[in-house]
Amino acid sequence: MACDKKISQEIIDLHNEMVLELKKEVFGNDLINLKILFSNNNPLSSADLDDIEDIGALVRYLVKYNTIEIEYKNYEKFIQNLEKVHKRMAKMVKEYVQKMNSVGSVINQSGTSDVPPGTESSTEHIGITPEAAAQTFTEPSRPGQVGADFHLPHRATEQDAVTTDWGTERDWQFYLDWLSEKIPNEIGLVATYLDISSDKQNSIKCDHNKRHEICFHTLWEWFRSRKSSKDNIGVLHEALRLAGRTDIADSDTCIPKPSLFQNEIRITGQEKNVTERDLLEISKKIGEQYPSLARYYGIKEGQIQASKGDQKDNVQAQANNILQKCLKQKLLETRKQLCDGLHYTDRIDIIEMLNRGWN
Repeated sequence: MACDKKISQEIIDLHNEMVLELKKEVFGNDLINLKILFSNNNPLSSADLDDIEDIGALVRYLVKYNTIEIEYKNYEKFIQNLEKVHKRMAKMVKEYVQKMNSVGSVINQSGTSDVPPGTESSTEHIGITPEAAAQTFTEPSRPGQVGADFHLPHRATEQDAVTTDWGTERDWQFYLDWLSEKIPNEIGLVATYLDISSDKQNSIKCDHNKRHEICFHTLWEWFRSRKSSKDNIGVLHEALRLAGRTDIADSDTCIPKPSLFQNEIRITGQEKNVTERDLLEISKKIGEQYPSLARYYGIKEGQIQASKGDQKDNVQAQANNILQKCLKQKLLETRKQLCDGLHYTDRIDIIEMLNRGWN
């Protein structure tokens, strides 16, 4: 519903100029991390996150949900989150807000306007106009449970129905994989605080020779052995705090989800179906990162482990085996989904290799 006020052109121009400056610096992993900070309906849903491909789109959504209130020069939450991923750009936003404060920001709709009727901002691609900035949006109805709108580029399976105090078993599988990349040096302490015995920790080390997989299976052992699912997040984050990783446990960052990790390289025919030949080429390059890639697509952990037994000591065959299962189960279908997963595992080299072949 439109308000009886609209924003002066000078304020809109300053806002749009600021967004143009942000677009020069905030992209790639910085953009992903910033999106994470606003995810889990705070205020962005997973569907919103899928639509946001650059910082300009993110700002438009934050204006839509009144997280940024241009008419009141309120960029506080945006600045707070931006400081966590790009301090210099956060300082730049503060400077622009000061400039906005130095001019009259709101004029009565019925009064004399410095914006000619029908005139829009000169930086139209940013998407903020005097009329749009002065609107109040009704936030759409959203699921109340944190993980209930969990979006993956595949179809739901029975694993999605296994719920815990937070999300589903699939949510946890991906979250613990993501976390495993962050705490390779602290996993021993975290495991101890999670009451995983030293014997069990040693057994996991014997079964897995990569630090990422040791971390994941240690955390997965804890998750699967919990007698009660009550407050799993609280228990895990307390262990992280005790192990000295308060940066993760006490961060305002919401739990990341696969939809936040999207390839930004332009690829040929991104909606075309993945072929078995594509997966064979990936299997030659992905090495022992393939379980992490498979977790991105949401295949069950038991199937990942079964692939290792099926092709013992042949990592390429294991990788091809599990990726073929992702394809057959329709967890993975398009080139875009394939490259999004490779982006998550930081294998840009494989994306570029595939893209050359697709060209």
